[in-house]
Amino acid sequence: MNVRHVVLILLVAVAGSWVVWRLPEEARNENSTATPRRSVNQAHVIIDSKPSRSPAAATPTSGLASPQAHVYIAKLHSLEACVDGGCDFPQTDPRSYGFALGRALQGELFKLADWCRQQGITDREIGETAVHFLQSENGHVQEAALDLMSTQPPRAENLQTILNNVIGGYDSRLIEFALLELERYDSPSDRAVIDEALAEALLTGAPFVAREISGHLADFIDDQSYSYFSTILDRLPENSVYRTQLEASLSDFRRRKSG
Repeated sequence: MNVRHVVLILLVAVAGSWVVWRLPEEARNENSTATPRRSVNQAHVIIDSKPSRSPAAATPTSGLASPQAHVYIAKLHSLEACVDGGCDFPQTDPRSYGFALGRALQGELFKLADWCRQQGITDREIGETAVHFLQSENGHVQEAALDLMSTQPPRAENLQTILNNVIGGYDSRLIEFALLELERYDSPSDRAVIDEALAEALLTGAPFVAREISGHLADFIDDQSYSYFSTILDRLPENSVYRTQLEASLSDFRRRKSG
């Protein structure tokens, strides 16, 4: 055996021992069950995922027909207690904790709303839960509370809460959802209260809210309210967007009436 052969054998032996030494570490890495830390943005994406809407699949029933309703409501109140701090939400900046908490509440409210639709559940406690969270100062929570409210029968308290906290509020993104819910209140007395609140918002409300309301008023203009909103039109600022949009809704009603 010459020197070249000896050197070659030694190199092969060293390489083999290196492979044997590396395999356990690589195997541990491959089979590791450790969960990588999520970034704050990834967490928000997950929280922000709005559950898909499912059509109601059952005839509405009165009463908490399942302990599941209590589970949802208890989870909501548990999250609400986090408002003073101490819960496991990101605190990367002064607003991150409240933002994540609001999205978590929104997600739970959407889950409860979907469950109510699927099971056909109506119950006073669920309605009261919707009313409670609609009074939140967080727009995401209010949006989900409106969705939950839509699964329950119309009630005077629900109506007044929508008018006070959404129509009389500052978040224009909620207006379309609120108006859809208000369409369920079709008695003459309810419509009179609604018309008055909508008119007040047009005249003295937040500008973006007024603009959003005026753009979705067509379904609220009928034989009884046409004259009322015509007088409101005359009180709106000239050349304002909401005056133009209200005028278009009134014109559309006249056109529909004329055939």
